[in-house]
Amino acid sequence: REGFYSKTIMKYDERGHRISTQRFNPDETPANQAAYSSQEVEYDDLGREEKIFYYLLEDPIFVQEYTYQGNSLSMRTDYLNGSEDGSRTVHRYDRKGNEVETINYIGDNLSGRSASVFDTFGNMVQRTFYNAQDEKTHYFISEYNSYGLPVKTSYYNADGKLSREANTTEHVAVVVSEYDEHNLKIERKCYDEHETP
Repeated sequence: REGFYSKTIMKYDERGHRISTQRFNPDETPANQAAYSSQEVEYDDLGREEKIFYYLLEDPIFVQEYTYQGNSLSMRTDYLNGSEDGSRTVHRYDRKGNEVETINYIGDNLSGRSASVFDTFGNMVQRTFYNAQDEKTHYFISEYNSYGLPVKTSYYNADGKLSREANTTEHVAVVVSEYDEHNLKIERKCYDEHETP
């Protein structure tokens, strides 16, 4: 079965940092149909992940390299098999640790980005997406109850109109959730751009 593996073994150094992960098939052979068979991790002097190498059997697939600067984390992905263009992702955080911006590059060219706004409780209340020309394409706005649970999310196009296309996963324009007295979700309703179920 594609992507299937039955066992994972992780090894750690004397500081408790995970330094390797190996995946295995049910017959104990290295996983050859998962996204990767194994990975190796390197750390900087402060104990932060610096490089993660991914392998499929003995062949290196790609390496992710992390760079830390202030409140920003930059992650670069380099594909080692020559079949993919190198990509890089920069993550920016506010002082509370909220990820306020994600910027994606292919090579040195912008491929897209998103910017997020959070309330004082750390709930994401808006996320806006931009294309490779840094033009706004769509965004969503989320509302929460007093317990910090999402009760309504509305998806808009660049012109500020409700849009099913702005929701790239479910293709609905509005999602409303209801909870019981124990804060367990009991109902989820989806609506189109006319707010019709």
